[in-house]
Amino acid sequence: MQQSLRRHAHLALVHTSIEHSRDWCRSLLILNCQELAAQQPLRPINWCSRLLKMTT
Repeated sequence: MQQSLRRHAHLALVHTSIEHSRDWCRSLLILNCQELAAQQPLRPINWCSRLLKMTT
């Protein structure tokens, strides 16, 4: 019983860290996209939203 509880807690922790890194990646992507858009206003932003969709 104790063993399965410990394993479940570990899995929950791993899942949480994956979620956290995904959110961090997404916010980093958004920042990068905003910077690129500011530097190159002619470039369409759709590739950026495509990237974001891939990370969600």
